Amino acid sequence: MTTVSSDAVASGLMVERFKAGSVLCRSAKYTASAALAANDIIKMVPVPEGARLLRIDYKFSAFGAGRTLDIGDATTVDKFVDGDDVSAAGTDSVVLDEVLSADAVVQAKVLGDTMPENATLSIHVYYKMAGAIADED
Repeated sequence: MTTVSSDAVASGLMVERFKAGSVLCRSAKYTASAALAANDIIKMVPVPEGARLLRIDYKFSAFGAGRTLDIGDATTVDKFVDGDDVSAAGTDSVVLDEVLSADAVVQAKVLGDTMPENATLSIHVYYKMAGAIADED
């Protein structure tokens, strides 16, 4: 199994992350320079401890028949998205309400067959810092 990373992971966590109540968005795009084997991991977006994940939007090119996508983190590969069909190009999103107890990287995993060469995956993670405003849950 191989693990690859987007440029966003190489850049690290966002520095200015404590703007009270502001919704932040961290984005990444990965283009496969060569076919990735089924079950390879693509590290996409780092998110800091204390972030309240609100939503993940994602866009993908056609990966081919029988392929599905999981989106999660290092502990649970399908924590946010489980088995979305990515055989044809499309977009999708998931609404969340989860506070991170540690720094994490949102990652993707293609199942069913390879992620073809030149296939693309873009992910946008929307979050705000939990507890930044006293009256928020």
